[in-house]
Amino acid sequence: MVSERQSPAKPIPVVHVGPHVRAKGGMATDIDNFLNMQGADRDLSVTAIATTARREFGILGDAALTLSGIARVMLACLMRPKPILHLHLASRGSALRKGIIVQIARLFRVPCLMHDHGIQPYYERSGRLVRWWMRTLFRHSRVVVILAECDRPLIETFTKAPIVFVPNGIMIPPEEAMARPGEGEGPTQFLFLGGDMRRKGIFTLLDAVVSLRQEGLPLSLTIAGADRSGEVEPRIRQLGLDECVRMIGWVEGDAKAQVLRNSDIFVLPSFREGLPVALLEAMSYGLPAIASTVGGIPEAVVAGETGLLVEPGDAAGLAAAMKALADDPELRRKMGAAGRRRAESLYAIPVICARIKELYRQMAVQD
Repeated sequence: MVSERQSPAKPIPVVHVGPHVRAKGGMATDIDNFLNMQGADRDLSVTAIATTARREFGILGDAALTLSGIARVMLACLMRPKPILHLHLASRGSALRKGIIVQIARLFRVPCLMHDHGIQPYYERSGRLVRWWMRTLFRHSRVVVILAECDRPLIETFTKAPIVFVPNGIMIPPEEAMARPGEGEGPTQFLFLGGDMRRKGIFTLLDAVVSLRQEGLPLSLTIAGADRSGEVEPRIRQLGLDECVRMIGWVEGDAKAQVLRNSDIFVLPSFREGLPVALLEAMSYGLPAIASTVGGIPEAVVAGETGLLVEPGDAAGLAAAMKALADDPELRRKMGAAGRRRAESLYAIPVICARIKELYRQMAVQD
């Protein structure tokens, strides 16, 4: 690709296409972070078009948002100069919507940057038709951004376009807002933060908590997120964990910051992931992480340095990791501080936006 480092005479128009920023999930948070940071950049003219709210407005509302979003993309493609479509891709309906949008972009000769938020697990368990459809998304993209290097081998089979590793970015809180893992008294405070709780291993975590309670370990688990299945609270009661496990629902803004500050250890034993924003946020608050060896997690969590890694579905291994950190406050502090440094150097949103901006510049020069 041609490299151009001087600012263009006019701002580069960019349209982010993905979930509504009010939707629950890391991808919506990612888009919101881009809008906040890129919106202040005079070299860019940035807008967003939502094609889903993940049923935040109900099924009919979501369908209407999809149709209106696709229509707005078509209108955006008529802009002059041509915008860059920054397409945020996940699984299921996201792949269908982005496929339609890519075809619209081809019709109007508008360049697309495909931002893969971890489609590999979905692709691997899909049928032949869905796989073909997803390959076309990448084949007609100008540039592909991946969240983890482990995604590169698959994507290389889809496209000859440049594939660029750029992890998710997060806003780094000030040092005075950081958690102090290991400095409080009483039970060790564990935190689970995520949307699709079944996929993110919540039931493995609850089984691990049962084991630790039987061993007599004093602990408390806060579960923050959306229980779309409606199965988590009944399972907590069934296991007799009402006294040490609490569900607080979806949190954001100051409420999320507060729950992060009040925790000692972040736990995310997912079965499938791209690069979870919640994990990076926990690192930025100085929390040691216990997470599974899936997706981009092993690239974010340095085992033994910023946290501990376990195999997905291994409740016994998860319990052992949780006990190891619960029993060693000094190790928690060291890992939390190391995670904070790693978040600052690799995942701060200004760093990520600078790398994405360079891709926009290169795409603009090509046109």
